[in-house]
Amino acid sequence: RIGGRDAFDILVNNVYHNNPKVRRSIVRALGEFKGTDSVQVLVDVYSKDPSYYVRGEALHSLGKTGCEDSLPFLEKGLYEYSHENTITVGALKGLGALGTEKAYHMLISYMLRTQNKKMKVVAISQLSNFLMMQDARDVILNLIGDCDKEICDSAMSVAVNGADPAFRSTAMEKYVSKYFKKT
Repeated sequence: RIGGRDAFDILVNNVYHNNPKVRRSIVRALGEFKGTDSVQVLVDVYSKDPSYYVRGEALHSLGKTGCEDSLPFLEKGLYEYSHENTITVGALKGLGALGTEKAYHMLISYMLRTQNKKMKVVAISQLSNFLMMQDARDVILNLIGDCDKEICDSAMSVAVNGADPAFRSTAMEKYVSKYFKKT
């Protein structure tokens, strides 16, 4: 874990390094700093960096800062075109990392609207950060009943890997009854 003003200053001074892999690592590290200083730097990187990968990582890191001021940028990133949906993936991970009720509703709204199955699966994976909410558990259970096996399996993975034993058991029962019905 990194911390302290000196470390923050070193990262900020190198955030526009000529190597995009270095920039991406710096942006990832900046997500560990809480507070408005890191949010402003990450917003600048998201807005200006030419690399989709760096910009997507900036959105993920914005969520990790825990600052709700990042929500407008995360929402914008959900609908921004990038190769392989890199920016959208970063925005979805940022919403998951932020973990607030507003982030949850934005994530659910996106998941229900998108026609891109890959992005829907990424959105579902981020629901693991909201399983303390009954609504999120209900969404997962409904998704387990989805006709599309990949969507169902994704929801099941969230239930099995991130929930308490009682919810895990409920999810398993629903999954088993869907795919292993007695004939």
